[in-house]
Amino acid sequence: QTAFTHLDLCFRLERGEALLWHNVEKRGMLDARTLHAGRPVFEGVKYGLNVWLRQRPVDTEGLGPEVMAKAWKPASPPPRSTVAPAGAQLSVERKERLW
Repeated sequence: QTAFTHLDLCFRLERGEALLWHNVEKRGMLDARTLHAGRPVFEGVKYGLNVWLRQRPVDTEGLGPEVMAKAWKPASPPPRSTVAPAGAQLSVERKERLW
């Protein structure tokens, strides 16, 4: 299970399913509602995979080949979606920008 404590949401996925969410709002500010945690596994095995999709190019100058992967571009942009219930606050103001 993956729990979003600020949204009071918890997702239990079945084999072959994935959970994807935006963690920044339109202006690029961090959306603190997306803070999440993996719940303990009591039966079976849980596999996790983290993939970071960027809206803008990231400066990779100075990074060695051990941390660089071949660039991949999707055939189409990901669908726009949200896990927030209707009427939820859409963003939390933060001082830092992610780009």
